[in-house]
Amino acid sequence: MNTTSRIYRDDVLLPITAAEAVDVGSDKILLVGEGPFVKLFSLARSSLLSTVPVLETQAIHGISCFTLLSSPTEFDLFFVLWGGRSLLFMRLQFQRNFDGLCLRDTTLYREIRLDDWVLDAKFLPDDEKSASKVVFLDAHNNLFSLECPQSSDDNAQVEPLLLARGPPSALYCGNIQFGNDGDVLVASGTVFGGVHLWSTKPVNKIARPGRLIAMYTGHEGSVYGICLSRLRTQKASQWVIMTCSDDRTIKMWNVRNELDDNCSTSSLHDLETGFAKIRLGNSFEAPIASNTGHLSRIWRIAAASTIEHGSILITFGEDATAQLWQLQIDAEANNLTLNKCRTINLHTGKNIWTGLMIEGYTNNQTRVVTGGADGRLTVSGLDVLHRQTVWSSDASDVDGLMAVEMSGSYCWLDCSRLLAVDVTGSLSLGTMKSGHQKSIVQWFPVTKLTELSRHVLLCYVGPNHVLIAGSAGHVYLFSAKDMKVQLLLKMHHKISFLFGVYSGEAQDCCINIVFVCLRVSKLYTGVVHTNINSSDIAEVALKDIDLPAGFILTAAQSLGSNVLTLGSRNGGVAICQVNQEFAVQRLDLLPRIHGYETVTSIQHLGNHEWILTTGRDGHFRIHKIEYHSKSIDSICVHSGKLPFGPDIEGAKLIEGELYIWGFKGSEFILWHHKFQQELTTLECSGRHRSWSFCHGPISALAWTRASKLCIGFLRPNSILLQQGSHGREIKALAIRQNNDTLGRIFATGAEDTCVHLSRYNNDNSPKQYQTLQVIPTHNTGLQKLAWSSDGSLLFSAAGKEEFLVWQVQSVPVLQLGTTLLARCPPVTPSQILRIMDFDFIKRGQVYTILMVYSDSSIRSWHFDPIGRGEKGSFFELRTEAIYSTCCITQCKILGGKYLLTASTDGYLVLWRLDDLSQISKQRVHQSSIKCLEVREWHEAIQMVVTGGDDGALAFGLLDLCASHWLKRLVVPKAHASAINGLIFLGTRSQFEVVSVSNDQRVKKWDVAVVREGVVGSFDIVVKRSGNHASSVADAGCVQAFVQDDMYNIVVAGVGLEFWKEEEKSPHQEQSHINVSI
Repeated sequence: MNTTSRIYRDDVLLPITAAEAVDVGSDKILLVGEGPFVKLFSLARSSLLSTVPVLETQAIHGISCFTLLSSPTEFDLFFVLWGGRSLLFMRLQFQRNFDGLCLRDTTLYREIRLDDWVLDAKFLPDDEKSASKVVFLDAHNNLFSLECPQSSDDNAQVEPLLLARGPPSALYCGNIQFGNDGDVLVASGTVFGGVHLWSTKPVNKIARPGRLIAMYTGHEGSVYGICLSRLRTQKASQWVIMTCSDDRTIKMWNVRNELDDNCSTSSLHDLETGFAKIRLGNSFEAPIASNTGHLSRIWRIAAASTIEHGSILITFGEDATAQLWQLQIDAEANNLTLNKCRTINLHTGKNIWTGLMIEGYTNNQTRVVTGGADGRLTVSGLDVLHRQTVWSSDASDVDGLMAVEMSGSYCWLDCSRLLAVDVTGSLSLGTMKSGHQKSIVQWFPVTKLTELSRHVLLCYVGPNHVLIAGSAGHVYLFSAKDMKVQLLLKMHHKISFLFGVYSGEAQDCCINIVFVCLRVSKLYTGVVHTNINSSDIAEVALKDIDLPAGFILTAAQSLGSNVLTLGSRNGGVAICQVNQEFAVQRLDLLPRIHGYETVTSIQHLGNHEWILTTGRDGHFRIHKIEYHSKSIDSICVHSGKLPFGPDIEGAKLIEGELYIWGFKGSEFILWHHKFQQELTTLECSGRHRSWSFCHGPISALAWTRASKLCIGFLRPNSILLQQGSHGREIKALAIRQNNDTLGRIFATGAEDTCVHLSRYNNDNSPKQYQTLQVIPTHNTGLQKLAWSSDGSLLFSAAGKEEFLVWQVQSVPVLQLGTTLLARCPPVTPSQILRIMDFDFIKRGQVYTILMVYSDSSIRSWHFDPIGRGEKGSFFELRTEAIYSTCCITQCKILGGKYLLTASTDGYLVLWRLDDLSQISKQRVHQSSIKCLEVREWHEAIQMVVTGGDDGALAFGLLDLCASHWLKRLVVPKAHASAINGLIFLGTRSQFEVVSVSNDQRVKKWDVAVVREGVVGSFDIVVKRSGNHASSVADAGCVQAFVQDDMYNIVVAGVGLEFWKEEEKSPHQEQSHINVSI
């Protein structure tokens, strides 16, 4: 690896703060602002086309487009982008070829620095269809115009022209629209809860006050989002304003058609701003509609350019949800209402920063784009708002079936055919008819069995076949192909559980059947050979075996002809080995797989060695089964907790991807594990009603409501364009770099209390950051993560004295599995301490773990991964010590014998590891030490680097044998604010250090140790070899990994940033620092 190198930014995963969509023929291009980058997505292919660095440091807050050329094969687009006080023009040229749409050329114009923040910008309409001028609104309600550049080589200073001044106020949001007469309409939301609407001519040569249309008061907090749209009613069409605020309300305001030409914003210059309801003549208006939503502040509001009765408005909030509101207009009462009809919950953490409504999508549908602080980018359809398609048996236009009460027994043969039983015992097959809005189900009567009116069990066993059990203990087989029901078995007791697996050809079929009779603690199994054309009962040789005590069967799954897996109501699983006649030869019980909660489903992953179970404890688990001659062993290799638990009801593998479903309150939820998101939801009154689910391209759910059968069709209606990461600040990062099956894994921990395990693929274009697992076990924000040397264990520390050890291994389907191996016991009764840092060393099979706590205490623990401690414990407290009243922030084990700690008083303290006795103490910073890194330089001599709250970097050579500092050096003002992260690069002879700070700079330092003439005398030489702007706010940590013999650096905070090492430019400037203390 070349230690004389520089770094460059290679990729980012940041909060999404802007979005804009533009038509390019049959496709739509979505531009999103992610930090200072613009990412281009093709919505037709749901893929990333390109990433373009645009602004130097400022995040992009808005994008506006003008189409210069649109032909079947070529598209020329002109954009204006803004963020903070920066504004920039960009030109993109696309070409359509055999492979689809591709970006042919990108032209970036010079970034323009303005005097104030830009809130909105629009291209002026031009009859010549050329982008000649842009108007933009600043944060003090001033409207400017700006000539568009003609060439990227034009270095002339572009000066904006002030067109008009609006009512004087500080703004948080604004929206520009153009009236029919060519006027520029400006709607602005103020810091003090007011809403201003004013206008001006776009051709002013001299700045003049704008023409005031109206001022609106009514919000009790700052206005963060505003939108101007045309409201179309039966009588007329007029402008309306929609606003949202941190008072959690959305409001709609009427815009009077007759404007008062005599009312000027200049007469408002002396008015005080505030929430008081001041009045100026009749200029103040009350809202015409209002409602309250979200759990916290509402950032944005979006609507179509023209709205009417039934139109949808969308708000995006700090609670990371998008809420959809339907406009209802009562023309007779002259009344408007906004009714919340749905909440889209596709983001994690906090804040959806941007949202967009795309009109005229495929088949003239409208789509909603959401981009959040978690870096996730989704596209959803509006039909998700209407609870999907729901049919009820009390409809008046049902074909072939009267609206009778249903007994609540249903079974899907596939997503278009449903077998149902009503309270009279009548069996009917319903066929879903696509393309019909009224009558979507056609029913065909099958037969009537009186015993089915009191008790019935239905079990789908294979193509076109369903097993049926009634109250008399009879078992029937239904064939949808012939619409016949055949009696298979007669038992003397009511059957409480029924399961079967079908195999066979043509009319002859073979069914492996499993059932349990009520009041009989036996499991009956057998093989039924029958012919569907025969009315005779088949000869069945049933075998029975006693069930374990308290084992109430709730789930079953068969793999091949030799393994049967059973789940129980008390959380246990039984593995049964069966012979060719399906008789159980041996039953092995695995108790408490899901605690004391019901096992709801069982799936085999590939072969009988791996099983996946779901339970009502809110988890799904994967176990590896090891078969021995007289027993079996079960090893839990993954335990996953889902955010919508605890009622997880089932799981299914489709084309190698895992889908899980269950209930959250009264909603049914279908979850996609790979994308870590809800595919769709359906309001269905909850799991306590009778229900049946069938998963497919269009999934179907049948359930009972008020003794009526309801059928809902769930269409996955959201597209995930970018998966993203945490929705809060990342505070911990650890990279697994083992060359094994799992390979490189990124472990990140954030203030959202979750640990993410992810992979980053930067070999291909486009690059991809994929989250494999989300671990939500911690109850407070993460403090530190670390991998064991072999990569099998992950250690995590947080507040409330939480220290957890995770076992990580390769599993089928999920790629990797995680299980909680051990939890360190708390040290105080109230568990109020935060574990600030930890370090460990492995001796044999036992780890010695040093933890420093927020009360200035240090504790040494022995951790045995096998749990051979007292009473099978994993942790044993060995030694503890107290430093002072100052909080210890960092710790490092040196040479296996010493411990180095850093604290908030700016001191480094050296301790003996065995008894935690203090050896030496040295002050290196004026205040708190935020980060500490150590690298061995020569035998027992360590290079120590620290970053402080004072913005300084401190370097030192520590001789462990003599417990003496050989040399120290401090670089004052290395950063403009606190340094939160350090990482070593390079070799022993010449170090490189990368530092990150709250000043959003990534700096690289070349460090060399020079021996002086005097024996044992050294000098430290530091050169700053890189100083780069970072897009990551609140950077909390930095790590590095090696790929292709070069370093890759990862900066984590509010998002992730990836830097690469390359050969240093010969003209790169270096700062030479050599300040000894």
